[in-house]
Amino acid sequence: MNVVKIKSTGLVYDAQMTSFNCPDTTVVDKEMKALERPERISETYKMLVDEGLVERCHNLPSRYATEKEILLKHSKEHFDFINSLKDKNLTELDSLGLNFDSVYFHKSVSDSSL
Repeated sequence: MNVVKIKSTGLVYDAQMTSFNCPDTTVVDKEMKALERPERISETYKMLVDEGLVERCHNLPSRYATEKEILLKHSKEHFDFINSLKDKNLTELDSLGLNFDSVYFHKSVSDSSL
């Protein structure tokens, strides 16, 4: 009897996911800078590859989420705020980040979050 193995776990990976990082010029604390770095994603993916887990998954193409999909979980106000960040300079982004706990912003945050 032939047994067909179905890949039931989906995996999405795109190198663009590594564009989200915390530059040294920002005012966020050292712990945040250590966490928010491209290697956080690429090293995790490499571990999955090395362990043979990627080949056992159903690899899905990456795509941007639509506004409609995002608004299923986030408010329109939040969506608009995140989109507004791409028009701010680094000083403005740093100032905004200080108003949140363990959050920092950069110009590509809207693209990275989609």
